Amino acid sequence: MKQKELNKKILYFACYLFILILFKKRTVKTTVKTKY
Repeated sequence: MKQKELNKKILYFACYLFILILFKKRTVKTTVKTKY
């Protein structure tokens, strides 16, 4: 039971990081477009 909960937490954390990185990349792209 504990192991399953841990895996779930890791999965949620990974998804959160993935979305965060995607969002950062997108914002960087838009700022570069407006700058140059």
